[in-house]
Amino acid sequence: MNVIDPLSPLSFLQQRLTYMEQNPSSQWTNLLDNVPVWPSGVPKTESLSSESCRKLRSHYADCAGDLELREHIATKETEKFEGDLSAENVQITNGALHAISLVLQAHRKQCDTLVCQTPVFRGVTQCARALGYRVKLLPNGRSGEPSVLLALAQMNERTLLYLNSPNNPTGYTLSESEVAPLVKRAQEVKTCVLLDAVYDDFQYEAIPSYTLDLENLYVFGSMSKAYGCPGLRVGWVVGARERIKPLAARLETQCVSVNSEAQAIALCMLQRGNEELRSHCAAMRQYLKSTLPNIPQLLYQVPQAGLQFYAWLAVHDIEETADYLLTRNLTAFTTSENYEGSPGPYIRIPLGLPLETLQNGILALSDFFSSSASGHLRIERRKNEEVFHAFAS
Repeated sequence: MNVIDPLSPLSFLQQRLTYMEQNPSSQWTNLLDNVPVWPSGVPKTESLSSESCRKLRSHYADCAGDLELREHIATKETEKFEGDLSAENVQITNGALHAISLVLQAHRKQCDTLVCQTPVFRGVTQCARALGYRVKLLPNGRSGEPSVLLALAQMNERTLLYLNSPNNPTGYTLSESEVAPLVKRAQEVKTCVLLDAVYDDFQYEAIPSYTLDLENLYVFGSMSKAYGCPGLRVGWVVGARERIKPLAARLETQCVSVNSEAQAIALCMLQRGNEELRSHCAAMRQYLKSTLPNIPQLLYQVPQAGLQFYAWLAVHDIEETADYLLTRNLTAFTTSENYEGSPGPYIRIPLGLPLETLQNGILALSDFFSSSASGHLRIERRKNEEVFHAFAS
């Protein structure tokens, strides 16, 4: 059964989610989203009383964002970048993608091209094209590293550069030696680098540190990934004060402000910290690292950071396979269609989900590769050994 309609305006991820919602009687295993789940439930915000929440609902927030929230984020980001940051360096938005959209809008008169590290989330490229940008995709290495020299050659005063570190979906983390020349080049040609760092809290190996000037650099963050709270719809962008200040007026004309109560909850969560969530994700990474080798038809690299394994499946058609897993095994995966610059039969295996959900997902994959009913979808390794060697190399 085909669940996906290629002509639908909705993403493949959203179409599969809608299919599950339309069939509530089924016991679904949902691995679509790569949002981490708190093992003991999202923490309560005891410091935020119900009376305070009622008051927050009765007024609009500052269009730049809550002052205390911006100050907290500025303090957090000061550890990574040159100079002392303040609230004036931070704009609060309705999620990180909204922040990226505001920045793209702000530069549209000067710039007409967005160069993207790949793989890249389609939401970013679709947003850019909707604003009239031409999108160029940078080829990458086996682990997801961008070609710095090629990126330098592409940059000019009419070009913005989008980087995602840790990368979604590969988990590749950019080093300062990779980012610094690109920021320097942006200064030389009077343009900007957009650094999407929404997965930055989930580092499992060496933690990168940057001493970068924010004059020509925007950095994006979000409560959705770092704190497992996508329902808040709170994100932010950090940058030079003269670049951040105009974004508030742009946000005001589009949505007035970000939800006051959501910002207050976000501040409480940031003050609390996310160590429990990070520890859970690290433990689930180890679980997948030890379990996935039991499925030889699945190839991957262990991510150094981020919230997912990005796995190549030995199948002819990844979308038909994902629909099969959804309708036959009641298990939903996100595929490589969620990204640009990532051709091939890939699925995303989130590592921040509950252990039982991951176990059920792995069981569904094992059943798929052992079932005779799915034989027409699979590539038999013994007949296509060269495909596996090509991937591994």
